[in-house]
Amino acid sequence: MKQSTELLDAAHRFFEAMSVRAFSLLEASISNHEDALFIGSDPNDWYVGKDAFMKQLKAELNEEGQVKFEISDTKTYVEGVSGWFGGKVDMVHSNGSRIPFRCTMAFHQKDNLWELTQMHFSIAVPNDFIGQVIGSYRDEQ
Repeated sequence: MKQSTELLDAAHRFFEAMSVRAFSLLEASISNHEDALFIGSDPNDWYVGKDAFMKQLKAELNEEGQVKFEISDTKTYVEGVSGWFGGKVDMVHSNGSRIPFRCTMAFHQKDNLWELTQMHFSIAVPNDFIGQVIGSYRDEQ
């Protein structure tokens, strides 16, 4: 595998398109493969296929109001026609508040374009919080 500035640029373009709600650009960058997978932090955020993901993405972005996405601590690697991105993504609201996410994206190169085939957003939760939840669950059993 080798590091890829080209794939990093593709990730930047994707998040910029999300920031300005350029849905046609987003849709063009997502794979048409029926098993493309998109996962979010909510337990119900599991979308298979471009149509399901785009429907949810539009709803969430429209609900959020004006936001922009800033990425940092990125890693991008490619091997042949496959590549992946990992990084920290802050969703920044117009009032300055930030929601920090972690994100991974898998890409496949088709006709010299990088198409998104898998994306996973998550909000980091401290291990001690998870331990408290597990402890509470065990206490209820």
